[in-house]
Amino acid sequence: MSLVASARAHAQITRDSVAPVREVFASCAGDGLPPNAHDHAGRHVPYSVQLSALGQGWAVAEAGRDIRRTDLGAADGTGLYLGFGRIGACGSVGTPWGPFSWTLVYEPLSLEESGQPDARGWGRIASAEVALAPFSWLTVSVGIRKIAFSYGHDEPLQLRTLPILPYITQSTAPDRRAGITLDDDFGAAHVVIGVYQGAHDLSVSAESGMLLAARLVAEPIGPVGNTVSTLGDPAYWRPRPRFAVNASILYEYAAGASTYALAADGAMHWGPVGLAGEYIFASNTEVESPTRHTPKPRLSRQGMWVETAVMLWRPWIEASARYDWLDNPQLAGQRFHAMTVGANLYAWKQLLKVQALYTRKFRYAITPVREIEDDTFLLVGQLALERLF
Repeated sequence: MSLVASARAHAQITRDSVAPVREVFASCAGDGLPPNAHDHAGRHVPYSVQLSALGQGWAVAEAGRDIRRTDLGAADGTGLYLGFGRIGACGSVGTPWGPFSWTLVYEPLSLEESGQPDARGWGRIASAEVALAPFSWLTVSVGIRKIAFSYGHDEPLQLRTLPILPYITQSTAPDRRAGITLDDDFGAAHVVIGVYQGAHDLSVSAESGMLLAARLVAEPIGPVGNTVSTLGDPAYWRPRPRFAVNASILYEYAAGASTYALAADGAMHWGPVGLAGEYIFASNTEVESPTRHTPKPRLSRQGMWVETAVMLWRPWIEASARYDWLDNPQLAGQRFHAMTVGANLYAWKQLLKVQALYTRKFRYAITPVREIEDDTFLLVGQLALERLF
């Protein structure tokens, strides 16, 4: 039982594919799935258990005077920050009714969460879920989980090509919620449908309401996965171009009002190049990014992003870039175009990652009395550990 960067190939989208799908996948603490059950010598029941931990340190070396987390900035100024701290455990076991899996992830530190007005001092439970797969194509899950909505949101924390999520994704995509999820995996088509409580703080009330989410992932000629990076693509698939066409629907009902969000995205992997893009429109849904007060506002906004990543020297060096557009008419600080460039350095079997990023927003629809300075230069160090039993 040694520390490893990845176990045997684990399919993130097409679990039953005869070809290898992923060589590198996220651990429990990095938004990954429980590992496949293993046949242990002397055991009659196949099982697996994974313990994992993930830590990120952020160094904001440069920050424009106009960046604020409440306007989707990476931080509130220059300095050293603890970006994320997570510990997780997950596992699976074979049963007469199908594979049973469980996941528990605690997050004592999160820069994203600390900016929320209802953040708790002790951190949060990032995931607490049990699941049963009665059929090869169906998994039923109950508990707290990361909701499947938006390609940018579904990218695992551990495998993010750029440490800052797309801006429209930050504003719109719901984070963790408690509820019931049906995961239907038909190979080339993957549908995830869920019903959840509506509040960010996991409270259940008429005011917080309920949330329904559905996501379709279609990969007609081969697996693409949920990362922009091609770092984890196995040798079998690297020379073969593959693409995905995906869509998401979000419906919220709270305080007697119905709101919705729609998203359409696509992705492509070919050799060292990964490419993804997405458009999201939200009609008066709750703002998911940090705000100054509660209750959180419900606003209409739209945006898009296009991101690419290129492995310059596999598996050590990667370059990436993203264009963002966000139009939130009710908030002047959230109407902008943005350009982001970054570089990633991987070491120690991809357990260690160092990222450098520069991003700048170009605001429009306002006439400033002075030049707007909304740019950030960020350095991130990440260590992800796992132990598979």
